[in-house]
Amino acid sequence: VEPPAQVDSVVSKFMGGRLCSEVTCKVCGFSCKNEESFFVLSVPLPPRRAASAHPNQIHLEECLELMQSEAGGEGEAVAWFCERCGARDATKRLWVGRFPRCLIVHLKRFAYERGHRYKRDDEVVVPVDGLVCFSAGGAVGAAGGAD
Repeated sequence: VEPPAQVDSVVSKFMGGRLCSEVTCKVCGFSCKNEESFFVLSVPLPPRRAASAHPNQIHLEECLELMQSEAGGEGEAVAWFCERCGARDATKRLWVGRFPRCLIVHLKRFAYERGHRYKRDDEVVVPVDGLVCFSAGGAVGAAGGAD
């Protein structure tokens, strides 16, 4: 059976990116890499900072760094499975292999505390350098004028 032919569409051309992942076993050192397409990039919010001047203000870069940080370190509840030796002592790392021309970011705003789910209301600061926003009226540049 042949794999399906890849369809290049306008949507995939402008909004399609590549997300890479790597699981590395701490026991045997085996590493397994994977790559997949994405149209929406889901990023977590970092923990709240009570001592900060703006405790509910987060920069988008912080969310991207957290998404790309290694999971499965000391004290984490996440246990990744090694395909080679079967151990549940591995780490997983995600990174964006290719950003799309038009990036859609999904903020994971739901969190759990003491068994209850709640929605975080943190302000996420998005850099506006080179940013083009779209509305029903068409493209609006960072300065607010129509392009």
